[in-house]
Amino acid sequence: MSNSFSGGSVALDVAQVAPSHGLFIPSSRGVVIDTMDDDEVENQLDSACTSTREIIAKEAAGLAELHRRFSVRDIARKFEKGQAEAQAAVEKISGEVRVREAASLDQQVLLQKLREVLEALLGRVAGRNKDDVEEALTSVDALSSKLAQRESELAEEKLEVRRLAALFKQASDDAKWMVEEARAAAKVEIESARAATRRIEEGLEEQERLFGGISQQELDDMRRELQDARRIKMLHESSKAMDMEHEVEGLRQQLAQKTQELKSLQKEQMEAMRLPEEEKGKLFRVEGMETLGACLEVSVLDGSSNISQCSFQWYRVSAEGNKVELISDI
Repeated sequence: MSNSFSGGSVALDVAQVAPSHGLFIPSSRGVVIDTMDDDEVENQLDSACTSTREIIAKEAAGLAELHRRFSVRDIARKFEKGQAEAQAAVEKISGEVRVREAASLDQQVLLQKLREVLEALLGRVAGRNKDDVEEALTSVDALSSKLAQRESELAEEKLEVRRLAALFKQASDDAKWMVEEARAAAKVEIESARAATRRIEEGLEEQERLFGGISQQELDDMRRELQDARRIKMLHESSKAMDMEHEVEGLRQQLAQKTQELKSLQKEQMEAMRLPEEEKGKLFRVEGMETLGACLEVSVLDGSSNISQCSFQWYRVSAEGNKVELISDI
C-alpha cells in the first residue's frame, strides 16, 4: 500500500534591507552605529527653535475648539424660548377648557330653570298647548342628556391637559438640569485648557530667558562642533559599520536562498497533492496496469480514512461493461 503525505504551507517574507543614512543597525556584539548626516543635524537644531511656537499654536487652536464645542449659551437660549412657547400653549389650552366648563355650567342652570317653568306651565294648560309643553320638556331632557355627555368629555379633556402639563413640567426640569450640567462641564474643560495654555506660555517665556542670550554665531559654532564630532566618530568606527553591513548582506542572501527552496518544495507538494477531476469525492484510488498478472495497489485519497479497517471485494468486468463477475478467491 502507498501512503499520501499532506502538510501545511509555510510562507516566509524577506524584507530587502538597504543601508541608508540615519539607519540604526543592532548587532549581537552590542554596537549601535548612527549614520545621521549633517543636514539632519541642522534640521533638528532649526526645528528645536520652532517646536515651542507650534505647540503654542496647537494649544490655542484646541482651546478655541473646546470653547466652540462646549459653549451652551445658544443651546440654553433656544431651549428657554421653546419652553416659553410650550408653556404658553399649555396655558391657552387650559383657558379654553375653563371657558367651556363655565359655559357648560351656565347651560345646565338655564336648562334646569326652563324645565321648572315648563313643568309649572304643564298643569295650567290643556289640549294642544299641553302637547306642545310636553314636547318642549322632551327636548329639554334631550339637551340635558347631551349636556351631561359633553360635561363628561370636558372632564376627560381636563384630566388629559393636567397629565400633559405634569409631563411637560417634568421634562422641563430634566432639560434644565441637563443644561446646567453641560454648562458646568464646559466651564471645567475651558478652565483646564486655559491653565494648560498658561503653563505653556510660562515655559516659552522661561525658554526665551534661558536661550535668549545665545547668538547666531554661537549656534553656528555648535553645529560645526557637532558635525566634526560625528565625522571623527564615523572615521574611527567605519570598519565596524562595514563588517555589520557585510553580515547583514550575507544574512539577506541566505534568507533569499531559503525562500526559493521553500517555494520549490511547496510547488512540488501542491503538484503531488493535486488530484484529477474525476477522482474528486472518492476515498481510494487504484493504481497499476489493468492486465492479467499485473499488480494493483490501493492508495488513500482522504486522509481521514484508515485503509487497515476496510475490506475489499474485487469484480471482473467485461470489455463491453455489461457483465460483472464476482472474484471470490482473493
